[in-house]
This record gives sequence, structure tokens and C-alpha cells, in this order.
Amino acid sequence: MALASASSVSPPRLVAWVLLLSHAGWTAVQYDLEVTNNGPITKDAQATIHCTLHMKNERSSSVRGQQYQFNWIYAPLTLVEKLERGANSTIVVTSPFPGVFSVSVQVAPAGCWFCPTLARGLTVLQISEFIVGNLSVTQIENSSMPEKFGSHPATATLILVSFLLHDPSHYFQTASFVYNWDFGDGTKLTTDEPSVYHNYSTPGTCVVRLEVTAEWRQQHRMKTEHSRKLVQRTGHFAAALELLEFIVGNLSVTQIENSSMPEKFGSHPATATLILVSFLLHDPSHYFQTASFVYNWDFGDGTKLTTDEPSVYHNYSTPGTCVVRLEVTAEWRQQHRMKTEHSRKLVQRTGHFAAALELLDAVQSINIIGSTEARVMENLNLSLHIKGSPPLGLCWLIKTECVPLEGDQCHLVVTNATDYSLNHVFSDAGQYCLSVRVENGVNRLQSYREIQVKPLGIHPALFVLPCLALLAVMLGLAVYVTFRSNPQQKDLVEVADFDFSPVSDKTPSGSGWSCGPLCCQMCVLCPSQESCNTVREHHHLLHPLRKPVKMYTR
Repeated sequence: MALASASSVSPPRLVAWVLLLSHAGWTAVQYDLEVTNNGPITKDAQATIHCTLHMKNERSSSVRGQQYQFNWIYAPLTLVEKLERGANSTIVVTSPFPGVFSVSVQVAPAGCWFCPTLARGLTVLQISEFIVGNLSVTQIENSSMPEKFGSHPATATLILVSFLLHDPSHYFQTASFVYNWDFGDGTKLTTDEPSVYHNYSTPGTCVVRLEVTAEWRQQHRMKTEHSRKLVQRTGHFAAALELLEFIVGNLSVTQIENSSMPEKFGSHPATATLILVSFLLHDPSHYFQTASFVYNWDFGDGTKLTTDEPSVYHNYSTPGTCVVRLEVTAEWRQQHRMKTEHSRKLVQRTGHFAAALELLDAVQSINIIGSTEARVMENLNLSLHIKGSPPLGLCWLIKTECVPLEGDQCHLVVTNATDYSLNHVFSDAGQYCLSVRVENGVNRLQSYREIQVKPLGIHPALFVLPCLALLAVMLGLAVYVTFRSNPQQKDLVEVADFDFSPVSDKTPSGSGWSCGPLCCQMCVLCPSQESCNTVREHHHLLHPLRKPVKMYTR
């Protein structure tokens, strides 16, 4: 069955399946194409354009073991040569016209017409009508000038001007060059050498202009004397250089810790405001390579010092703004053309520099104020008092153990104050350690504080609440009893209006009843005997707390 179904597949469909599998295999890998050229070039010269195919993320080595087809698009340039080797391809092109030209290339698997393009690349080639090169100007020491230039006066502003021709295809290999120099100070010179020395009488900005002319005879197809054509190319270049009369360099002032001062400076008093002053000479051409230097320091506090070292330590008694001034003197003997004792000339150069720095107090102590005990889910407040000059970089961290703080693995705060309030809530009980690091532009200091976190207990407020509740209940009961007793007494007085006793009981036997101590204050309200009797009746009825119950029988 398998053979029958395989044989039933038509040839066009089989070809389509093969092409599809091939397409999937090539597109599974991603490629990158690097295209470079050696331009710019002069017109009629030859430029080389090179490309290399790489697998993405593997640029260290090109693709090997496969054959590729490179399709270049270089019109309107003229192709001189094409070379392909593995994953590399190179073409050589030329053009009789100047301009900027784009050259592109596409890479596909070799021998596979239906396979997709693996990568594309583009480069831009610049073709100039003139000579291409680079003009450089360098100030040098007079002793570096060769003897053949000894006729020039030797001054401190000697420069070397050099021209470097860019001719990768050796287009000008048979040409003769003429160099016309213009130094901008009224001096002009014509030479057949691409390098020349020149002296400027005064410092300042020098601008050198150069016109380069190349001439040669070009061989035509007919090899006769009359078939050689004279070809000429020119180029114009300019370069500028700042010529300085004084020494060039940089003066820096840095406040450091006293412990960083080397032992050879131990004679200096150690205070909190120790500084390091350094001078860095800028001499890219080694103009001062044979010179000896003398440094005159003025620290602005009345202290002056002379050394032969470009660095020095100094202590200031009080913090504040320090201004350091430096005078640098360089001396050396310059060799002339004649190598005799009298031909050596003493040359001296000076430079004046100044730098300022705000002196800070070093971080001397970190005082942590607050409780060393806390409870879970309670806010712990700590105050940090720092002795040192701001701005301060404060870094703190709470862990189960004390650790030195390095880097930014902590809570970093930048503050301009010397006091800082720290708040933290612990979620678990245990032993903790607060690590604090404080630093400014002078030094760095660390401090630690152990904190005991206890589990959550009964809050004292829980004892007050029951007492308040009991007090409220007792107060409510007293109010209730007070207002409850008044209606009962009123009811008893109202019932007393009905008198069912015999009339004879109303008249007391014996001596007559009068208002006495029993009437109390009511006697004042009894103007007659009848009123007093009524009060007496009321007084007798107030004794029972409950109403008497009358029984009736038939």
C-alpha cells in the first residue's frame, strides 16, 4: 500500500514537495551580511567592496561548508573583477565620474533557483574628483627636528605638518607630487615631500593649507610614444592647531582621609581636612620629555611649598572653601645643528593653574537613638544623628545578622541634613540587626544596632476596657434605680386620697397632735390644723412599700 500510494504521486507535486522542504530548511536559520568598502577614492581609481555572510549570533566565524550565490547591484559603476569563495565575495569597481554610489548585494544558496534570499546588504562608496588624503599638524620639540631642517629658527612653536595619501589601488604609483604649503603667517613653501617643519613666532591658532598636485603619463592601448597622455589630479586640504605659549595640564584637588596619606608625608599634621593636590601634564607629542619641572604651590592659607613632584598633600585647620594655585616651570636644553657645548640653548616654559574645593567634615560618628526592643506588627521609630558634613549618602538594612553594606543592596537615601528618622514594622519575632552606612565626599562609616522583636502580647488597653465597661454598667444601674423609685412614691400618695378607716381613727386620743419633727419641712407649708392632719395621714401611708391587698368574701 505504501508503494502504491508513493507511486501515485505525480512528478510536479513531488518537485513541489522537495522545493518546500528545501525552503523550510534554509529559512530555519537566520543570516547576517556584512558589507565594507575601502573608499573614498579618486575617480578612475579602483575600489574594493567585500562582503561576508554570517549566521546571526555567531559573528565570530563565517558560514562554512556551503556554497552561496552573490548577486551584486553596482550600476552605474564599472565592474573590474569579481571573486567568490564560500561565504565571502569581493568585487572591484571603478568610475570615471565622481559621486556617491550605493552598492547592494543579495545572497542565496548556490544552484537553487527557487530558494529564498538568505540575506541582503548595502554599502555607500564615495568617489571624488580630487586627490584623497589626510593632513595632520603636530607641535613638537625642536630637538626632534632632523638636521636637514636645521636652517629654520628654533622656537617653542615648532610644528610638523604631514600629508598621508589614500590610494588603496595604487592609482598614483607612477605619479610625481608637488606640495604647495601655506602656513597662514605669510610663509609659503613648495616641496616634493609630504612632510615639512615650520616655526611660528607667536602662539595662537595656526591654520595650514596644502595644495597637492599629482602628474603622470597614462599608457593608452597603442604602445607608442605619442599614445602616452599626461594626467593631472589635484587636492586641497586644511588643518588647524592651537599653539600655546604656556604649559598645558590639569590641576585637581581631592579631600581624602588621613589614613590614606603615605608614610613619607607623615610629618604633616593629621586633621580632618586633608587634601591631595595633583597636576597632570598634557603633552601628547612628548614635547617636554627631556624637561625638568619645578612646582610652586600656594594653598591660600598662608602656606607655600616648592617641590619637584606633581602631587602634594596639605592639611587645612578649618573646613571651608580652599583655593590652591600652582606655578609650573619646565626647563631643558635644546640641541642645535652643531653638536658643541655652545650649541645647547636653555629653554624654559611656565604654566599657571588654580583649583577650588569645598572642604567637608569627615563622617566621625553615627548615633542611633531609640528602643532596642519591639513587638511584631508595631512601628519601631529610630533616630539617626550623624556627625559630618552633608550632603550625606545614607544606606540602611535590617536583617537577622549584622552585615557590612557594600554597593546598593540596601535602602539608599541622599540627605542634606545630619538627622534622619527611620521607621520599620517587623512581621516576625526574633533577633535582628540594623546596619547603617553613611558617606560623603571624604570618607565612609558604618554602624550597627541589635534589636529584639517580641511576639504580639496583650495590650494594656485591653485591661482598661473592661473597667470602663463595668463603670458604665454601674452608672446606668444607679440612674435606672433613681428614675424607677419616683413613680412608685407618686402612686402611693395618689392612693392615700381614699380613706376607708373609721372617722374616729382620725382623731387621736390623748394630747393633740401637732407639727413636730415628723413633719420636717412640711410644717412650713401647713397654715392650718386641717392641713397638718392631712400631712399626718400621708406620713402614715408612706411606710408600706407595697399596696395592701383587700380581701372580700361573700
